[in-house]
Amino acid sequence: MITTAPVWPLFEQSVGMNNELRNLMLAEAATALFKGEKNVARGLLRTVVRGAFSYDAVATASGLPRQRVVRALRRSEPVTAATVLVLLTAASKLACISFSVQVTPKGSVVAAEAAE
Repeated sequence: MITTAPVWPLFEQSVGMNNELRNLMLAEAATALFKGEKNVARGLLRTVVRGAFSYDAVATASGLPRQRVVRALRRSEPVTAATVLVLLTAASKLACISFSVQVTPKGSVVAAEAAE
């Protein structure tokens, strides 16, 4: 039997070393959140937090207790879109980026773009 190692630690490490990838993932998290896909946004955000920042840094930037940040990013815990937005805002501050939201007519795709 072939033994395999999980790829997530390597991917998180890549996110931590590559600012462009980090910013892209934050923009994708914002897009997912605006589309109502808070669990997708939370998963992307969790990868960024674990790879590029830390729970402590995001807790400080968001003003939330560290344990609440950990619970909010955990798959098994319920979370509100408002909490994900607070954490996304904190991570974007740590990344020194802001988001612009493009609103389009009904039925069109909504996209968020990260700008440094």
